[in-house]
Amino acid sequence: GTSLVPVRAQGGSSGAMADTNNMTQSDVQPPEAEANKENILYSLKVLSVVKEAQLAHGLRHNDYQLYRQYCSRRIRRLRKNLNLIQGDRKNFRKKEVTVEVLKEDK
Repeated sequence: GTSLVPVRAQGGSSGAMADTNNMTQSDVQPPEAEANKENILYSLKVLSVVKEAQLAHGLRHNDYQLYRQYCSRRIRRLRKNLNLIQGDRKNFRKKEVTVEVLKEDK
């Protein structure tokens, strides 16, 4: 079976942070009509999305270094877009990840 992970979106947006290049319409189930439009619940087929990314970025040919580089670039891109960069090349400045920081509309 496939594992489904619930993802909450605020308002009517589908989440600008998500990379939808590898996702298909069958990976995201549309929300059910609810009276409360604030908390829309989406479900993602995470296992299929991860497996596709692994095969597309090196693990099909057991190229673990290529897949590691892909993951590093992706994490850096997410941190940069969310303004959660932990410092620069020389200095480390820890940023706290709290619920308030994650709920900010970005």
